[in-house]
Amino acid sequence: MKFNYPKRYSFIYTVLLIVVLPYFAEAQGDKGVVDFAETMYGTNDILVNGIEYIEGDTRIDGTPNLFSDNWQIGDVFIKGEAFLKRELKYNIFADKLVLKFLTTQGVQRGVIIDNNLVDSVLINGHLFFSTKDFTNQFIDKGFVEYLKLKNSVLYISYYKEHIKFYTDSHPYGRYSDTKRKVYLEMEDQYFDISKKRDFLKLFEDKKRDIKKFLRKNKIKYKKANIRDFESLLRINE
Repeated sequence: MKFNYPKRYSFIYTVLLIVVLPYFAEAQGDKGVVDFAETMYGTNDILVNGIEYIEGDTRIDGTPNLFSDNWQIGDVFIKGEAFLKRELKYNIFADKLVLKFLTTQGVQRGVIIDNNLVDSVLINGHLFFSTKDFTNQFIDKGFVEYLKLKNSVLYISYYKEHIKFYTDSHPYGRYSDTKRKVYLEMEDQYFDISKKRDFLKLFEDKKRDIKKFLRKNKIKYKKANIRDFESLLRINE
């Protein structure tokens, strides 16, 4: 059933959704969130936490999002349940993962996915884990790529900056290219291996093998993906 709410009540419903839903979710569990969200917005996703996504300053050139400014098809996992082929954006400037959905009135909306509810998200071939249970002080993002090996754990996070260099072509500045931080946890220590030289320094005795692997597989370190890092780290196990 669709509910056609008068426009004059839309603000009230929005406030109720934002204020009430988090408490409702805690009290009723996942099924309660499903029912409540379906009543308010006609969606049966427990992904919807009621916080509408508001675009940042659109006058800034470039995009704050990872991969593309367009919606990306991805999968979201919550407590063992998979929500497949959802339209998503990951704003790495604001560190917000956004879900697209339609209201019962057919209006397109973006809603922020609460990383306290989500376990992981697969988007554009990258599997991001929520950092809600991570205790590592160096992790300052809500979602990271994560790889656990026998003797080490790898974390990759992505970010962008607002370059406040104003020109005639960029009067409001622009977003930087995508940057990333790569950390390795090993023997109760954390190492920043975002740069190739730091990775080689950490594994000095395997430097020749590492360079050979990169050269043979035509991998540029700054573009190495998590599977490339898995292979590199196995060289050092």
